[in-house]
Amino acid sequence: MGSPWQVRHFGFLLLDSYSMIAFANALEVLRMANLLSGQPLYTWAVATIDGEGTAASNSLTLANTGTLADLDECDVVFVCGGVEVQKAINGAVVQDLRRRAARGQTLGGLCTGAHALAEAGVMNGYRCAVHWENLTALRESCPKVRFALEVFVVDRDRVTASGGIAPLHLMLHLVRGDHGNKLAMAISEQFIVDRMRDQTDQQRLPQPEFVGPGYEHLVEASELMAANIEEPLALLEIAVATGISLRQLERLFHRYHDVTPAQYYLALRLRRARELL
Repeated sequence: MGSPWQVRHFGFLLLDSYSMIAFANALEVLRMANLLSGQPLYTWAVATIDGEGTAASNSLTLANTGTLADLDECDVVFVCGGVEVQKAINGAVVQDLRRRAARGQTLGGLCTGAHALAEAGVMNGYRCAVHWENLTALRESCPKVRFALEVFVVDRDRVTASGGIAPLHLMLHLVRGDHGNKLAMAISEQFIVDRMRDQTDQQRLPQPEFVGPGYEHLVEASELMAANIEEPLALLEIAVATGISLRQLERLFHRYHDVTPAQYYLALRLRRARELL
């Protein structure tokens, strides 16, 4: 990374219906780094394809967004996606991303922004993080991209983060690499983030409020189900593989999810089908 006071310039390309929370989490880390350090460590530019304001998925529109040319001098350009990202990816988006990749500009994706990078072919051969809802479909439609379940991924000159607050952890990771752990920790304290996640952390569904005995077996069983969607395992097979009885498996799912293992497995399969659709 650069010297302690080297200014890095970040760009954000907002697609229609982009995720405001993902964009804001990334940008706010840069703002707080400048505030706490007392130095202009980071600058940024925000643009849309046509230079006009585009609404986020919450219907809010930022004022004074720039044009694509405003992103040409950025060290990193993040594509910010959101709901129905397929509708937001057009020829202009694809052409612009290919041009940036050809000139060696570092590219990134926030939330479903990685979908645009994959569609443009600029993620081929790279590892890539994307929101879990889009993971299954993208793995099938873009087989040359190594989609991962991690919260965020930094792979050479490609920087991607899944949705929600994942971009915050990605930017903390970048700040820590640029200016050390002390500044990254100070930013975390300001935002009341109790733990900085790293590249080994994976996207997971929220844990129940109470986690007690046997929860590790439940997690292992859930992961087995998720890994065997097209050819489901028998519940007895799952119980044996996790080292518990079928009755124990049923009690764990009832305790933590208030459903039977069969109902949970069916819900996983239906969700996977919706993702593919």
